[in-house]
Amino acid sequence: MAETYRRGKTVEYVGRILHRQNVFKEQLTETELPELKWYIQGQIQALDLVIKELIKEFEVTTLELGIDKPK
Repeated sequence: MAETYRRGKTVEYVGRILHRQNVFKEQLTETELPELKWYIQGQIQALDLVIKELIKEFEVTTLELGIDKPK
């Protein structure tokens, strides 16, 4: 049961990170300050790396995340 609980927490955590990444992507298209674009792009790339590592390390499926493909 503990393993199922930890897996659920991991899936939930990856979902929250995906949400943060999507927020940054929205900000990238909406930002009125061009000097912030490089920062936002860096945040998106960093989150992408973390997401991929967590998916690989914990073998999280896209079905568990409710998405069609890993981002």
